[in-house]
Amino acid sequence: MMKKIPIFDIHYQQTVGECSNVFKPLIGDVCQISVDNVEILSDFDNSKVFIGKTETDIKLGESDCILDRGVEEILLSMCIEECKKFVLGDGNKACVSGIIKLLDVKKIKFPCTDKDRILEAEHHKKVGNDLFKQKRYIDAFHRFNKSIRYIIFLQNHEKFLSERNLLYSNLCNNMAACQIEFCNYEYAKDLLDKVLHVNSDNIKALMRRCQVSAELKMFDRTLEDARNLLTKEPNNSIGKKYEILALKELEIQNIKYKNMVKKMFC
Repeated sequence: MMKKIPIFDIHYQQTVGECSNVFKPLIGDVCQISVDNVEILSDFDNSKVFIGKTETDIKLGESDCILDRGVEEILLSMCIEECKKFVLGDGNKACVSGIIKLLDVKKIKFPCTDKDRILEAEHHKKVGNDLFKQKRYIDAFHRFNKSIRYIIFLQNHEKFLSERNLLYSNLCNNMAACQIEFCNYEYAKDLLDKVLHVNSDNIKALMRRCQVSAELKMFDRTLEDARNLLTKEPNNSIGKKYEILALKELEIQNIKYKNMVKKMFC
């Protein structure tokens, strides 16, 4: 069974009192907030909101922790001067509760040109790579996912085709690497198929698809990718490993099939 990768985990949120302001923040805006009556319900890591400060600034879209992304989601529904009670979790259990108040919002210009979108995509990709190196695969995946959205919505694909294709294939490859860490091999295969559709010579994608197709027991595909990989890099250890594995498993399947046929016609 494939595992979902949670963006945030809001157990509870409720407005406290009244608020006459109707101004709400958007992704990219910087929110000045206060967090009071904080109660730690279970351990958590990497939060930049729940670090003992009463007041802090948070730029929406830049959080790299499931709890902080939950704070972002709550803030997107709030008006200036509004207060909300909340309980946030880590995808499994409740971790922290408290009261958050949106004190002020600084508007930031949203990337509106294709060049701006590419720069924003590069930014999220770089942060995602750093998180992946730290083995923070959930947070890395969400950064790559943000990055790819900027690429998908380019207005002039033809003008930036080479940049777009390179970024797109790298991001799909990186997201597949995250899915492999969670043993979500079907999701990983879909992403790797997209990479190889854009660039059939992508060595990393071929190596990863060898692995995921073997995990999915698609040994015909494993053998095909392994031999394709060895055509491009004859000494590739991953290619050699999965060629041997695929040949062995296909032989076992063939023997089982022959035995089954014999029993059918005895």
